Amino acid sequence: MGKKKKPTKPRRKTKDQLVTATAVLGGGAPLSPLMSGALAAIYDKGKTFNQFYTSGAGAMVALLYLAARGANSSAALAGSISGGSVADEIFRFVPVNYKIFYKPGPFTKPIRRWTNLFKVRADPMSSDARGKRLYNDWLDLWAAVITPTW
Repeated sequence: MGKKKKPTKPRRKTKDQLVTATAVLGGGAPLSPLMSGALAAIYDKGKTFNQFYTSGAGAMVALLYLAARGANSSAALAGSISGGSVADEIFRFVPVNYKIFYKPGPFTKPIRRWTNLFKVRADPMSSDARGKRLYNDWLDLWAAVITPTW
């Protein structure tokens, strides 16, 4: 009979060995807050990725993660989370994302500009960010309501 091979022990990775981690981010603007939140949490845990494969809105999220201008990746991603979504308190009563579409017509731009004059600057990491976001989203809702259709 043949000689039996001695079982080999699994190789342990040394501390200096590179571990490859790949992030795959798909398209779809409504999913970008979820992708941003997940990547921000991963960044906050001190983890990262070596490779990114993206499509559509996932490319924007990956760019914020990789090249956040003037902020760390977590802060840049946190700022993008509220960009396209509606505050929960409003969404419970008006379950429509009125921020992702605008009614066409001659009054759309002037009403949006006028609304932006009343908005408050909100730092997503501050303690009063939720109230400021609710206020700004409330203004956006009323801008969408009063804009006449063409």
